[in-house]
Amino acid sequence: MFVNPIKRGSEILWTFFDVRVVDGMVNGSGHFVQWSSSVLRRIQTGYVQNYALSILVGIGAIIGYFLFM
Repeated sequence: MFVNPIKRGSEILWTFFDVRVVDGMVNGSGHFVQWSSSVLRRIQTGYVQNYALSILVGIGAIIGYFLFM
């Protein structure tokens, strides 16, 4: 009388909450880290010229922001 409804309820909670919510958050954060590291890996080339160019572009964006705002 008590055991079977509790077992069914816990199975429903397990299939919905644990599998979809908890595992979804853990797997989603893993996929996000994998995606962001692949993007950052392409940006980090090791060439000083690329870093200098990005600094110059950033300085130009900041100066442009202050000049036109």
